[in-house]
Amino acid sequence: MKSEFLPITRLRLKRFRSLLWADIPLTNPLFIVGKNGAGKSNFLKALEFLSSCVSMPLESVFQLHGGLETMRFRTSGRSRPGNFGMRVDFMLPSGVEGWYAFEIKAMTGYKFEVVKEQCSAGPHSFTRSDGEITLSAAGI
Repeated sequence: MKSEFLPITRLRLKRFRSLLWADIPLTNPLFIVGKNGAGKSNFLKALEFLSSCVSMPLESVFQLHGGLETMRFRTSGRSRPGNFGMRVDFMLPSGVEGWYAFEIKAMTGYKFEVVKEQCSAGPHSFTRSDGEITLSAAGI
């Protein structure tokens, strides 16, 4: 029986919960160790967030996970960065490597905007930024 999942090979997080920046290669087996408060649980929350994004609209995902405010980087001060982002590297069944990344901006009134989205797999890629989509493919 053919597998229905896409292996994730690396996860990069930017301003997600307590993690200002993280670049985590996902090997098999993967051991997550660290001091209390190092971000182990928030790494798992990021995987849970991504899993929810695959099956639900983004607004529903935020509601399920406690709102946009719970996703953004937390600091001891009053100011908080407006954007957070993720990048997921993966391996297609054909062996082609690829990645998908996004950045989300918090807006007033508990609203949000996906300000940038990018995906690349082999020679093909797309970028969506400022409402414009750019496609590219080798040989075209």
